[in-house]
Amino acid sequence: MKAIVKNWYNIAVYIALAVTVVLALGEWSETQRILLASLAVIHLHFFEEFQFPGDFPLVGMTVEIRNFDHDPNTWDLNDASSFWGNECFAVMVYLLPLLVPQVRFLTLAAVLFAFVELLMHGVVFPACLKRLYNPGLVSAALFLTPLSIAYFCLCDYSYLWYDWPLALTWIVVNYWMAFRSPIYRYFGSMKAYTFPEEQLEKGRKFLK
Repeated sequence: MKAIVKNWYNIAVYIALAVTVVLALGEWSETQRILLASLAVIHLHFFEEFQFPGDFPLVGMTVEIRNFDHDPNTWDLNDASSFWGNECFAVMVYLLPLLVPQVRFLTLAAVLFAFVELLMHGVVFPACLKRLYNPGLVSAALFLTPLSIAYFCLCDYSYLWYDWPLALTWIVVNYWMAFRSPIYRYFGSMKAYTFPEEQLEKGRKFLK
């Protein structure tokens, strides 16, 4: 289990591949195709953030969490908590609307989240880091966001006014559950999963 957790972002590539196979072999509606493709891309997004180039842990802690202590032993973020957080979010925001498509705001939350990712990786991180590229930008800007744009351009959808605040609330609630909740902090307390120094070293160039 420890080996799986410490390599979860590498396994994410195989999850993306498996989802792509399911997408290619099945008969899906346009909305289902976009949700499946987004589920695959979000796993490639995890790989970009944590493995190649894999600079996100130090960058994320500094910019997003505003924790300027570069000692990973003091962080709640480690391999276990990042595994929990990212996969929990992927299941609740991207997989769940495929399972219960009749709950409209779930689909809306999935497609809206791409624009949140674009805002963070395309505006917030570059502004704070004083450089355009940051780990996660390519997958967010070139793949995840275009899929959401395609949804609004190609799919038949009908939302009531309250679906929009419900969708945004769903994103916020799941972000809290994934990255701020006691469950996240519990996994973060597992020091056996602290990021190794060589993984943090990748991110130092972004903070110079």
